[in-house]
Amino acid sequence: MAAGRWDGLVLGVVCSAAYLALGQRAIHGEDAYYLITYLAQGIEHSYHLLYLHLVALAVAPLEGAGVGLFEAVRACSALGAAGAVVWFWCAARRLGGGRAEALAVATMVAVAPGVVFFATIVEVHAVFLFFAGLASLAFAHAAARPRLVRVGLLGITTALAALVHASGHLLAPLFALWLWARGRTWRSHFGLAVAGLAAHGVVAALAASLLQPDRLAAPMGGQLEFLRGWIGDRVSVSHLPQTLVQEWLLPLGPAAWLCWAAVGRRGLRRALLAFTVAWCGYLVAASVILQQIVERGAYLLPLAFPAAWLTARSLRRSWVWGAIAVTAALAVHEVRMHDRPMVADEFGAGIAALNERQPVFVVCRAWGERRALLRAAPRVPFVSAATLLQHVEDQGLDAAAFSMYFDATVAGMQRAGRSVYLSDGARRLLRQTAALRAFATAHLPARFELEPVVRAGFRGVRLVPR
Repeated sequence: MAAGRWDGLVLGVVCSAAYLALGQRAIHGEDAYYLITYLAQGIEHSYHLLYLHLVALAVAPLEGAGVGLFEAVRACSALGAAGAVVWFWCAARRLGGGRAEALAVATMVAVAPGVVFFATIVEVHAVFLFFAGLASLAFAHAAARPRLVRVGLLGITTALAALVHASGHLLAPLFALWLWARGRTWRSHFGLAVAGLAAHGVVAALAASLLQPDRLAAPMGGQLEFLRGWIGDRVSVSHLPQTLVQEWLLPLGPAAWLCWAAVGRRGLRRALLAFTVAWCGYLVAASVILQQIVERGAYLLPLAFPAAWLTARSLRRSWVWGAIAVTAALAVHEVRMHDRPMVADEFGAGIAALNERQPVFVVCRAWGERRALLRAAPRVPFVSAATLLQHVEDQGLDAAAFSMYFDATVAGMQRAGRSVYLSDGARRLLRQTAALRAFATAHLPARFELEPVVRAGFRGVRLVPR
């Protein structure tokens, strides 16, 4: 058996155990709410087309074994990132790296703070990274023996990655540039690079048509609509310095800092040039899309592998492993600092207990209570008072109009057999809002009997129609 044959698998198992052990109760951003809700209700995602289908397949047996929905989806992130590390190890070996180099490359990616962060939360990016890793391996095979069939397979894998997360469309030009740079002359691999791009476009459009047959006229329309709606009139790179720091230097070290050492290696300069062009594209795209939002390197995660490969080929192994050790400690520290939920899980546990007696619908306060519900009772439908207030503002509703809207919502839930609960935090927020003070203090007591309920960490009232 060849030495180091099992290194990648062992590294993947170690990463799986570490990511699962570091799994966070805290939630990053809004996406987790939508992902969990869509999974619970069987709703398809309009632009990350494949993610929910894949996770649903994995979540079903985990839930059958007694794992909660939130923990099951988080486990998918851990296993997706660990699988990506194995693919990156395989790709590094296929690109001609020895045992020590391949292990350094894969480990460098595995401990990058952004990779560790997304491997320990509910989000799309770690599962997406699995497919980015598969595309990296397909690229390595195409680079080792440039053939049209292998380039076609590369296009298939990048298209699959783009269906898991829309940012995967940037993988196609990344690998096209890298493939072009590995040619003996500037022209030798140009045709293959173009073929890879074409294969990506065709496969992505066909697969999107299968996943969303109602969009046959514009199979990638959901992703384009997302980009248009998200970017809007904000096409500006004024936040480029912030993006450089928050989305590249901090989350994707040590390779993010050290890959530029390749400029001192003559044999790596063309690869570094191709990487730099792709890196600029990624950086500008992230800056335009994110603006002031901090996504901890989510959109630049696929660049971790080529950056690590350049670093491992440029520096002494002792320097690389020293940087890996420091970065791993920083990554764990960052996860621990982030993993501080605002509201104890007892709030969600109380709702889960009430839901066992009879299906419930909850009006909670805002972020903190929503987080607790998502962790402990992810299948319980809810609306936050903060969201209701935003609805009032967006629709220009007065107290009377809002009362009709609220009453209709409660009636619909009760007809569906659900008891409706209003948390004390939500009641206080409604009372503190001038536009809805009359609703909270006069309409609610007149329309409903407010039955006090205390269960575990939940305190509130059950709305019983008079």
